[in-house]
Amino acid sequence: MMEVLLVYKWSLFCGALNAAGLSILGAHLATRDRSLQSLAISQAASLGVLLGIAIWGHSHESFLSHVGPLLLGTGIAALVFQWSDRRGGVTFYLSLYIALLAFCYGAIALLPGLESHLSNAFFGDIVTISGAELWISIGTASAALAWFIVDFKAQTRDSFEIAVFGDDYPSMHSGKARFRWLSLLLLTVSIFSMGLLFTIAMLFLPTTILRGSKRQGVRRHLIAVAIAAAMGATLGLLS
Repeated sequence: MMEVLLVYKWSLFCGALNAAGLSILGAHLATRDRSLQSLAISQAASLGVLLGIAIWGHSHESFLSHVGPLLLGTGIAALVFQWSDRRGGVTFYLSLYIALLAFCYGAIALLPGLESHLSNAFFGDIVTISGAELWISIGTASAALAWFIVDFKAQTRDSFEIAVFGDDYPSMHSGKARFRWLSLLLLTVSIFSMGLLFTIAMLFLPTTILRGSKRQGVRRHLIAVAIAAAMGATLGLLS
């Protein structure tokens, strides 16, 4: 066990940080009724990452092969978000997710060499994270967690206002744009590093499981989901 911890200590740390950040983000997204939209946006980010790998390759030695797919994935996710926001409900976002998934397989049909990268983008491989990819992921997750802590009250107020009054409610807090961009970046980096399955699971499983617990208050719930997600990601790698 100690040998595993020593060999994969940074991978474990990276997974725990991402899991904690995603779980807090997922709690806010679930409150804002953005779960299905997040699934579609995550698939858009996966498509962008896949296209980025096709353009710049996937070499651990090239910094551009890490930054390029991340930027393209974030950009495509942002474009899809801006286009799809407020356009529909469950049926629309499910259809959008299927369409984006079809685009991914269309890219594979044109470029068969991307098939292994699509599998990696879905399932992820936390053990193989290293170099620039590792530190970009750690840095992004750390920045997201720090911002969630510092801006806790404003984010909670925004989530409440959106849940009750809708996304068009005129809030005095100007952090909605920052929340959206940080969410897109965290989702894209997590998909690129950990895979889509890990990202979606850490987004919504912790808050769904702990929603019925006896813990009261938003702060306690967010702390609980962050701890549960971090422990789950760590124990999952060690098992």
